[in-house]
This record gives sequence, C-alpha cells and structure tokens, in this order.
Amino acid sequence: MGRVVLSDIRMPKMDGLELMKRLNKEYPHIRIVILSGYNDFEYLQTAIQNGVSEYLLKPTDIDEFEEVFRKMKKKLDEDVERRLSDEEARQLREQKRCNALIKGYGYNEDEME
Repeated sequence: MGRVVLSDIRMPKMDGLELMKRLNKEYPHIRIVILSGYNDFEYLQTAIQNGVSEYLLKPTDIDEFEEVFRKMKKKLDEDVERRLSDEEARQLREQKRCNALIKGYGYNEDEME
C-alpha cells in the first residue's frame, strides 16, 4: 500500500528538510509532498535531492491540492500494478472499472455491456 506525507518546510523541533531526509533514508517507498511559503532555489534543490514528489507553494488552493493528490494516486496505482503479474493487474483494472460504475463514475454504455 502506498503512502504519502504532506509536510511544511518550517515546523517546530524538526523542519521539513530534515523530515524528508529521514523519510528518504528510512522509508524510500513513501512519496513526499512539500508545502512551503518559500520559493527558494536551495529548498527546491534539497527537495529534489531527497526524492520529493511535489513541491507546492503557499498559498495553495484546493484545486492545486486535488490535482497533486490525483497525480500521486495515479503514481501509487502504477507502482502497485508494476509489482503484479499480468493477470493480477488485469483483475485489478477490472475491479476498479466495476467500482467506478457502481459509484456512478465514468459511466460508459460499452463498459456496461
């Protein structure tokens, strides 16, 4: 199961840069999203060196969060599918399609047949 951490750069006791370094070292499978009010090249460079997936600048609106987490979910889903056999991946895609139809998303007459 994929994990995502959303962290600010400035925090008490441990800043976001230290947190991302520790996560990258101890839990390299965790995806990291940094939220910062600092449009500073040094912060961005450190984030990239430590495998940060996304870097959001404050103020961030809900649409930006939604887009970032939609991309993160897609990446995590792709990671899962890469680890599956062809048959398991096919079954997972079929299950997702069925779930979407049950929830009323992505209705398509061809898929319903």
